[in-house]
Amino acid sequence: MAYGIIKPELRITFTHNKAIIWQKTRVADHKMAFMSVVGTAVMGSMVPFQHHCEDPEVFLSGFLPKPDSDHYLTSHSSADKSFMFINKRPVCQKEILK
Repeated sequence: MAYGIIKPELRITFTHNKAIIWQKTRVADHKMAFMSVVGTAVMGSMVPFQHHCEDPEVFLSGFLPKPDSDHYLTSHSSADKSFMFINKRPVCQKEILK
């Protein structure tokens, strides 16, 4: 799922015993990739953010839950609903996700 978000141009299909378990089609951008992975209900509860710092050079962008969002949909306590990337690579860092 993480690679499906960070690589919008990828088409990903997971199968088991010839049955499709999960798939993501090619899409145009990261927003569409995120929506195709987490669903439209979750995406509707999110707001985009961007932050840029010049010294040291850091650029952050992504989606965070709206303050009034349904915490069941956007909970940070669920690892399958939290994604973090550094230089277009998925990273699992529990201290930062908390």
